[in-house]
Amino acid sequence: MFSRSTTGQPVSKRTTSSMKAVRPMNCPNVLGAITGGKLLNLDLLQIAVGTRPPSVHAGAPFDALVVLQNASNIDMDAVIRLFVPEMDLSGFSGRISTKLVRPVRIGLRPGEVGCANMPVLTTVQATPGQDYKLQLEIQVEHKQRGAVRIRDEQGGPPLDFDTLSEERQRDIHTLQGPNYAIEPVGKVTHDKATLEASFEILPPAISALPQDLRPAYITLWTLADSPDDTALVEKAQPVVAAILPRLTPASVFFPLLKATQPHFEAGRFRLWAGEAVAIAKLMAFVLAQGVTPAGEAEPAYPRWYTRLCRAVVQNPHAADSLEQLVAEQLYLDLAYDAVMVGFNLLADVASEQFGSQDEMVAYANQLVTALSGKGNSLDVVQVYLPLVLAGLLVNTRVTLPREQTRETVSLLANARDKRAAQQNGDNKFVFDLLDDLIERALEHF
Repeated sequence: MFSRSTTGQPVSKRTTSSMKAVRPMNCPNVLGAITGGKLLNLDLLQIAVGTRPPSVHAGAPFDALVVLQNASNIDMDAVIRLFVPEMDLSGFSGRISTKLVRPVRIGLRPGEVGCANMPVLTTVQATPGQDYKLQLEIQVEHKQRGAVRIRDEQGGPPLDFDTLSEERQRDIHTLQGPNYAIEPVGKVTHDKATLEASFEILPPAISALPQDLRPAYITLWTLADSPDDTALVEKAQPVVAAILPRLTPASVFFPLLKATQPHFEAGRFRLWAGEAVAIAKLMAFVLAQGVTPAGEAEPAYPRWYTRLCRAVVQNPHAADSLEQLVAEQLYLDLAYDAVMVGFNLLADVASEQFGSQDEMVAYANQLVTALSGKGNSLDVVQVYLPLVLAGLLVNTRVTLPREQTRETVSLLANARDKRAAQQNGDNKFVFDLLDDLIERALEHF
């Protein structure tokens, strides 16, 4: 099915049915890094279209761009057909054209991301104007059976450019900028849609001879670009071993608290003091949990840990400033881990599951994308479930010198009162759970 990328709602078995599961492979959202988060889901292919440059002088060529992101574990083809305007704004035909009269077929490996460019020609007689649009028809063809989703419908977690080669980084940065479009026009089916890309024609100008543009496809990411976490951890272990004992609640809480408000403001959500304290406490709790011993058969490395390893491999002095390390380099990955830990904590207390592992992975990825400033606005439910609620659960397990933990509960109760006007039928279950947890917490004092 096709759907626009949106921030998903929380998965509570009391309020919603189960979403389609996704494999938690965490393939990054390369497409979103190019388009600023825009993408259209067409079957198991994620797409966006644009033009480069978006404004061109009459007589000069330009490219129609189609960025493709395979969200499945199988090979698939994207069959693309380009349609240019039959007439310019003055009603004259033949002034905008393309040599591509047949569909272009692009083969994508599992998880692959790439960009197809398709040349468009203009004549010096083309009438200048901003209201030009070309159309790109895209059809998806599976080349194998048994497809499994390996990217969620939002595209997956944010892309970490530090894991890519310089060539990959350069190719992706080159594509950033055009105003990409994801709005389908006309009839849409589960595997076929037509998208429009806008372009502007400027008055003709004296320039060099026009380039002989040719259609091309460039690969931007494959599964082979996934980082080898095991090798990374082994390489970083001597330095990281000296850092871990320093990541105590007393040393990380205030840097995390200081960083929390700006990150949530990037997601267009202003926190009250009690909410920020609860979130910072949960993150400090996650850091205190450490990692699975390396001697186990399948070590489970939290995202914050692999990020720490990568940071010290790239710069052995990265931990010289613990505050900067925690508040800047580790924060988003720590937020992801806090969501996963938080759901497990709440499941134990509420005696119910809030979704499958795959659903929680997708939910955490959406939250992290919002905190990075590239997703949709956060709402009360996404902030409270599970971060604030789980932060209340660990309140007495993460204590600071001279802290009165009852005051932390009172701060959160005050925040709840200030949010009362935002309560509605869709989020009532979160407010009810918050009231129950506050009542339980106060009974201990």
